[in-house]
Amino acid sequence: MKAMSRLMLFAKRPRTGRVKTRLCPPLTAEQALVLYRGFLVDGLDLLRRCSNHHRTELWWDGPPDAAALEGLDLDGIETRTQSDGDLGHRLAAAFGAESSPAIVIGADSPTLGRADIDRAFATLSELRPVVLKPSLDGGFLLLGLWQPHEGLFREIPWGGGDVSEVTLQRARELRLRVEIQNPGYDVDDAEGLRRLEADLADPAIAARAPATLRALRLLF
Repeated sequence: MKAMSRLMLFAKRPRTGRVKTRLCPPLTAEQALVLYRGFLVDGLDLLRRCSNHHRTELWWDGPPDAAALEGLDLDGIETRTQSDGDLGHRLAAAFGAESSPAIVIGADSPTLGRADIDRAFATLSELRPVVLKPSLDGGFLLLGLWQPHEGLFREIPWGGGDVSEVTLQRARELRLRVEIQNPGYDVDDAEGLRRLEADLADPAIAARAPATLRALRLLF
């Protein structure tokens, strides 16, 4: 019997000057931290809304201290620490922790919705073992695997503009069929921030990210 599916949130510890640095400017380091905490709160809420059907896990980029955890509701969410190495090593280790269907998302896409998660899990199967939701900057917002495939993460130019394309190339080399979802965006720079502000004017989208909306109202 296949183990219970896993939904993993990869996140940085919220520390001044260490998160959303590409948003500074237009934000100050302190404002970027406020916004990132909003992202985290909404990401954790998404995990909880999915917890009836999947194991939910928060993967920190290092051991969090009390300041990082302040104001975060981790009830019912398993917390783990990412391995050392580049993002590829860390993702491979997280997926490889168990042989089960799993999806990883980041904390930089607060408008990602439950429907995206449900659609990705519904797609994953032995015949369609990879699901990818690209981001407009060339990365990806969501990656799902039916089972671990360490080779999928080898020699990826993390942080560049062709992460999705090279990941798809690795999948082809491994003869893995990939289901590609409609692209979305990360909030990593001023353009992403403007897009986020525009999207949150839509009540349906704002309902997915109330903490992010509150943070933006504090900042502007």
